[in-house]
Amino acid sequence: MLLIRRPTVGERDVCLALVRRMIETGPYVALFPIDHTRLELLVDWFLSEQLVLVAALDDQLVGIVAGIAADQPWSGVRVMEEAVWYVEPEYRAGSIGPRLLRGFEEESLRFGCAMVKMVAPQASTVGTYLGRHGYVPLETVYTRNL
Repeated sequence: MLLIRRPTVGERDVCLALVRRMIETGPYVALFPIDHTRLELLVDWFLSEQLVLVAALDDQLVGIVAGIAADQPWSGVRVMEEAVWYVEPEYRAGSIGPRLLRGFEEESLRFGCAMVKMVAPQASTVGTYLGRHGYVPLETVYTRNL
C-alpha cells in the first residue's frame, strides 16, 4: 500500500540517500559537484524546519519531495519552492510522482503558501507533466561558469 507522509526521524538516512540519488542521476551534478557534508546539513534542515514528504510503499521509501517556504521578495506572497522531487526509476510509471505532488500542494497550504513553484530540467517529461497539470512556465535560468 502506498502512503504519502512526513518521514520519521529514523528515516533520515533513507531520505538522504534518495536526495543523493536525485542529484547523482540528474543534470545538475555536472554543474554542482556534491559536497556530502553540506548535503547532510541540508537534508537535516529540511527535515527539521521545512516541508518534506515521502512515498512509502509497503514501508519502503521510494520517493521524496521537499520544499522551502519563503515570502516572494516584492509582494510578500508566500511561495513553496520545490528543491527535491524524486521517485526511484523503477516506480516512475505509476502514480507515485503525481501523488507526491498533490501531497506537496496540500501541505504547502498548511505552511501558509498561496503558490507552489516547481523546477524541471529543460525539455523534460517532468516539465511536460507539470504543464498538463496547471503549472505555467515562469522563467528560464541561465548559468555560466566563471
